[in-house]
Amino acid sequence: MRFLRDKYGQDKKTFLLIRSVYLALCEIESDFNNRPVNFFTKTVGTYAGLSREAAGKYINLLIKEGLIKKTQNKNPITNSFSSGTVVEILGLENADNKANEPLSGYPSIGVLQHRDTPTTLKKLSINKKIINNVNEDLQISNKEEKGTVESLRDILSQYGLKKPDKLDQSGSVTQRDYVAQEIADKLGDSKSLGCYRKIADKIPQNVIFEILASVKDVALSGKIRQSRGALFVEIIKKYAHIRGIELGFKMKGDR
Repeated sequence: MRFLRDKYGQDKKTFLLIRSVYLALCEIESDFNNRPVNFFTKTVGTYAGLSREAAGKYINLLIKEGLIKKTQNKNPITNSFSSGTVVEILGLENADNKANEPLSGYPSIGVLQHRDTPTTLKKLSINKKIINNVNEDLQISNKEEKGTVESLRDILSQYGLKKPDKLDQSGSVTQRDYVAQEIADKLGDSKSLGCYRKIADKIPQNVIFEILASVKDVALSGKIRQSRGALFVEIIKKYAHIRGIELGFKMKGDR
């Protein structure tokens, strides 16, 4: 990161864009763990909050600087390349060996502002952040019910659902619209696609798919007393309420 700052720091906007793409690539490398990423450039843009075109521009720049490497796996039998792309973050030891001086002029993204922050600490795994949110930080009092919700499992149990042992999730889910469409397809409710987009934009994806799987299980057992979509949204709203997440929509009956 020091290398990028020294070379591009004179143009603050350019540096921040490059940094956002670099950190997004660090997350992707950690999350996908050497597995191919489909729609690679668009996925990087989604992680970095940039357009596909902007992400592609700075990916190419980072490759040119020798900071990242992207490859496609080749099938030795068919001699053809896979559709996905694997990203590798190359070493930056020489760039991160400077003194412990505090930085000025640039906002931090989840890390302390010191020049010697190891590159490995910048690989902010989305999976780890989600696990911490769901399993550790959910000790929030629910004043309406005068109780304490300790985990997603507790929320599901309130609705007679069990947390699934294995999620019904295939492939890499990184795009909001794709997740929303998955929700609509699994619930058979395309009319609420706008609502599901807002949910996909605010709620961690592993939470969404755990709830979907649980709703699917209870629907198959014949125990559901309302539509699958209504039950799904009700549980999501409960999760969002205790986490202080504003979903940005209201359903019928909401005040």
